Amino acid sequence: MQVKSRLLYAYCSSLYGCELWDLWDSNIANVCVAWRKALRRVWNLPLNTHSYFLFELSHALPVYDAVCKRVLSFISKCVNSDCDLVLFSARHAVLYGCMSSPLGRSALCCSLRYMFDMECLLCPQFNHCNVVRNFYFSTRSSELWRGGLVVSALDQRSRGRVFESAGRGLSRSNRGPVALCTLGLGLLNPPSSRGR
Repeated sequence: MQVKSRLLYAYCSSLYGCELWDLWDSNIANVCVAWRKALRRVWNLPLNTHSYFLFELSHALPVYDAVCKRVLSFISKCVNSDCDLVLFSARHAVLYGCMSSPLGRSALCCSLRYMFDMECLLCPQFNHCNVVRNFYFSTRSSELWRGGLVVSALDQRSRGRVFESAGRGLSRSNRGPVALCTLGLGLLNPPSSRGR
């Protein structure tokens, strides 16, 4: 599974130029959906496997967060540039032209998503990696824990062990995905929170 992940990321994840994308654009969601479908297909996972599990399996940020991280890095470099024209344009976009500039809109989008003040971007010590990482792990700690359980389940599946209780009555080749779906759905909907 690790080899497949590395090959997929090496050959199919070139998001060159994404630093200039307008993060308010709804077409970014299409890219994210396509990437999640590709991950499910490469790993032979059921189509209804929750996206939280995909990124725990791939040991990488979700595509949207990876794009935001690149955008934040680009903006940080622009607002601290040695070139006066780039410095002025970027600072004006971030501070005054929030919704009239793609750079400003993206800065505002990241600021709202990762809960930091936009003026922090102007500081040369701004660390975009820590902002994204802290947000990701603090808001998704329970999902990551659940994802860790699914990683263990897939590891057991790849070693030939099968969840017998989830796969009774099925052929041996179909038990793994059914067990994974059962495990994933059970973890995402604990008995106390399930609707009737």
